[in-house]
Amino acid sequence: MPYLDPVKDLAVVTVSQGYDAAAFSILLASGEGSKLPDPAFDGAFDVAWINWTDFPNAHDDPNYEQVRVTGRSGDTLTVTRGVNGFTAKTHNAAGKTYVMFQGLFKAGRDKLETRIGYAPAFRARLTADQTGVVPNTDTKLQLATEDFDETAEYDATTNYRFTASKPCLLAVAIAVRVDSLADGDQVFAKLYKNGVEYSQMVNRSPVAGSASARVNLSDTIKLVSSNYIEAFCRHDSSANRTVNTVSTWFTATAQPVLS
Repeated sequence: MPYLDPVKDLAVVTVSQGYDAAAFSILLASGEGSKLPDPAFDGAFDVAWINWTDFPNAHDDPNYEQVRVTGRSGDTLTVTRGVNGFTAKTHNAAGKTYVMFQGLFKAGRDKLETRIGYAPAFRARLTADQTGVVPNTDTKLQLATEDFDETAEYDATTNYRFTASKPCLLAVAIAVRVDSLADGDQVFAKLYKNGVEYSQMVNRSPVAGSASARVNLSDTIKLVSSNYIEAFCRHDSSANRTVNTVSTWFTATAQPVLS
């Protein structure tokens, strides 16, 4: 389903008869259905429902209501009542014409703000080499220097994590370099979501001695409010090793939400 509701220009339709507050199958006047998007192909959408005869200015109608159209078969709409903070109302006064219309409602504007207006982006790196990294243990990278943090949601002081304040889709990258490895030692970069491993990438040291190995991880992750992500590393060398400050960082950038 699209992240914005589908719309059609001049989408004002006449309802065929009156309905009570419990109705969810609404018959429009003949031929009116085609004026609206089709939820089966375009996605669901909101419409306002008003008494056009007495209140051509919608804000004057005491029974103004918004409903969500979830289905359309010809001129018959399937709707959800009680949406967007509006209670279901009765629309059946005798001799009155009732219409439904599309518009940019507050709910749609809020969705736009949530999905597009929120655009987190950050990059954090080590301030100094991270020493004493024990083998065969996932170790959080203490990335305490921020190059940028557009929404001030990366904690570079205590938890070394990004916490989302709203739903978002992020493109994430982690780079890790571990020094003084033996031939064939493995180095892992790991992305954690809410304290659980989400994805990992591994690389091997090419030569013995004081060799270093660098591993790069890139992924896409979807977060809701209060979700958090962290960067971890791991190695399987025979002793504690050092994560090099020069080539170790954690970055994420918001992506358009398409679904």
